[in-house]
Amino acid sequence: MGFIRKYLYETMGKGLDLAPLGDIAPNPTRLLRAICKVESAGGDPRHAMRYEEGFYGRYIAKSSSSIVLDLYLRHGKELATSWGCMQVMGLVAYELPEDPLPKDIGPNALLDPRLCMYFAVQLINCRCIPSAVLAIHRGLHPRTEPGAVAAIADAYNSGSAIDRMRPEGYIAKVLAAYEEAE
Repeated sequence: MGFIRKYLYETMGKGLDLAPLGDIAPNPTRLLRAICKVESAGGDPRHAMRYEEGFYGRYIAKSSSSIVLDLYLRHGKELATSWGCMQVMGLVAYELPEDPLPKDIGPNALLDPRLCMYFAVQLINCRCIPSAVLAIHRGLHPRTEPGAVAAIADAYNSGSAIDRMRPEGYIAKVLAAYEEAE
C-alpha cells in the first residue's frame, strides 16, 4: 500500500465517530480500508464509477421531492451512479446533513479519492453507525467487533442495517477484508 493511500485511510479514519458502538467499535483505519477494497478494488480507478439502475428506479424516478428533481435536472442519471474509491452515490452526497456536496458541483467530483472518502466518512457517521447500533440492539447483528463491522457494512451497502435487505455476500467480503487489513 502506498504512503498516500495509507495516509488517507488513517487521516479520514480519525473522522469516524465510532463512540456509539462502545467497546465493540471497529478499528477506523481497517474499516475504511475494508470498505474501499470491496467497493473499488482498493481505490483502483478502473472501478471508480458504476450506474445503479435499481437505485435510480427506487430513489430518483419515483421521487416527488423538488430537491431531487432539481438535482436530476442539473446532473441527470449521475445521481444514480456510485463514484470513487468508496462508491458514494451521487444523490447521497447531496443529501448528507452536515456538509453536503454543493449542488453546482457534479457528482463526478467524487472521483477525487479525498473528496470521496470525506463523504463516505460522513455517510458512515450519520447513517451507518446509528443504523448499526439499532441493529445490534435488536439482535440483528451480534454484539461483537465483527458484528459491528457487519452491521456498518450492511448499512453502507443497502442503506440500513435494520431493513429486510441484508447483502450477505457484501458483508462477508467486508469482514474478510477487515480481517486482512493491517
